[in-house]
Amino acid sequence: MRRCWGFTRKHAFCKRHGDWWLFCPEHKHKLGVYLVVLVFPWVISVIHFSGSVASLLTLLIGPTKQDMREIMQQVPTSIPQETSIPETLPSPTNLRVIATQH
Repeated sequence: MRRCWGFTRKHAFCKRHGDWWLFCPEHKHKLGVYLVVLVFPWVISVIHFSGSVASLLTLLIGPTKQDMREIMQQVPTSIPQETSIPETLPSPTNLRVIATQH
């Protein structure tokens, strides 16, 4: 015989005993309520805490100043000439001529 873990309307435990797992037939929906109220906040807290720890570790064990200098030296400082935007754009008539030539 097991005791029901459901709460009554007077905020007391149900006093029924029977062959059920956690709740009597009247309180069987309480398992979902307990999961939402008790487990869900813990899961959210663990996810939030792990994100906080990850960002803290990134700050503490991140790249050193020397590493950052090496990374910044590899970044190009000027735009290559091939990718620059032309100062004058072709007129629509010139585009038709260019299109018919190809």
